[in-house]
Amino acid sequence: MNLISLVTHGLGAMSVFSEVIFVRILFGSALLLGLVTIGAFAVLLIKMSSDAAIPGWTTNVLGFLVVVGLQTVMMAVMMAFLLLNNRTAIQIAPLETAASYVCEKKIFSATHASEQGAEI
Repeated sequence: MNLISLVTHGLGAMSVFSEVIFVRILFGSALLLGLVTIGAFAVLLIKMSSDAAIPGWTTNVLGFLVVVGLQTVMMAVMMAFLLLNNRTAIQIAPLETAASYVCEKKIFSATHASEQGAEI
């Protein structure tokens, strides 16, 4: 198998467990958002309590943490919407839809073929 078919095969295998994967991503997003919040409070605490701070570093670090936090929230929201969208799709059993794809039914058997003079 080449790389494309391996990646396609892996994504197809993951799609069976998409709800579990989405929930784990939501938990990971909540954890990352908590770490970003702790980091922001730590940066503000260092800025307020220390005189040895480098000018402008607080703005840069807080800006980076805000961007990471916003991306985390947006990823969690998008995952929630994808999960809810998957639930609205109609899940139909193949047994119920198979008849609509079959035009006619032919039965092939060894006894029928031998009666017609065909070799098996």
